[in-house]
Amino acid sequence: MRSAATLGTEVVKFSIGGGANASPAQMQYLANRLHGCALRVLIENDQSNAAGSIFQLQLFFRKAIDCGLQLGMTFDIGNWHWAGECPQLAAAAFRERIQYVHTKGVFKQVNRWIAVPLADSQAPWKSLLDAMPAQCPWAVEFPLVGDDLVDVTRKEIRRLKETSGERYAD
Repeated sequence: MRSAATLGTEVVKFSIGGGANASPAQMQYLANRLHGCALRVLIENDQSNAAGSIFQLQLFFRKAIDCGLQLGMTFDIGNWHWAGECPQLAAAAFRERIQYVHTKGVFKQVNRWIAVPLADSQAPWKSLLDAMPAQCPWAVEFPLVGDDLVDVTRKEIRRLKETSGERYAD
């Protein structure tokens, strides 16, 4: 927390790791550490079953609430595929918690998922982004590849703005 304060950080995100299996004492320790902290803590679904499944995240959030923690969520629209979860079901389950969105297209190769630009995604990313809470910021969370990375980045941000219906000003 001191490092975050030194850097002027307002928001941090973490994966729960094994947090769904945390004991009440461990959760209370976390709650005590975060009590009175101005830093906003968001929990992100990662690509593992232990920290990216709907069940594990719901379990963690229930434990957090039991300790008085009201944690928000960074919702990574692509990571649900790695965990074998339906992103639309996850969006419905966590809608009230979602405060930040990582946009990520996904493509299924023979034995694995890979992150791709939204335009190359096999998943229905537009409908998923439409389901996100209003005024929830979106970020690019996939590899940006090309000779002119500034131009590639601008194009991807423009795609997000067009998709969002201009939710955000420049």
